[in-house]
Amino acid sequence: MKIGFAQLNLTVGDLSGNFEKIARAYERLAAAGAELVLTPELAITGYPPQDLVFKSRFVPENLEALQGLHRRLGTAALLVGFVDRNEGRGKPFHNAAALLEAGKPMRKAQRTSRSYLLTMFSMKIVISNRPVGSSHLTSMAKKLALLSVKISGLNIICRGHFTTSNRSVV
Repeated sequence: MKIGFAQLNLTVGDLSGNFEKIARAYERLAAAGAELVLTPELAITGYPPQDLVFKSRFVPENLEALQGLHRRLGTAALLVGFVDRNEGRGKPFHNAAALLEAGKPMRKAQRTSRSYLLTMFSMKIVISNRPVGSSHLTSMAKKLALLSVKISGLNIICRGHFTTSNRSVV
């Protein structure tokens, strides 16, 4: 599997500019053969958005940009950072990541530990060719509340201190 790392110089608050940088990097890396493209934490909003999340249109526009990226995808998957709403108790927003694949529902993981939208999200990517049902991967998934997906026969596990809106291993 080829993984493309989109190393981008993103600007805090420049949603349309960041969208274009992410889209161009995705297209370039996918054209070079990447099957999965990874972006930085909070790529859509720029890091850290801090008080911008409380402006009335900022979070909805960031979510629209996320949908726009999902619509533009080719065959490569995209893991992108964004700000998500918290529909439950606690702080109103989450530092989040979404796994986008063409023709498939978006899968999201929201960070739930440490300080609110300010601290580094220590996400680790684990790649394994073990079967999805293997005891090693299953116990890791349960222990870490992670986002896991199978792409091109490999298990991609994004682990960190976060919960997912779809905890099932795909």
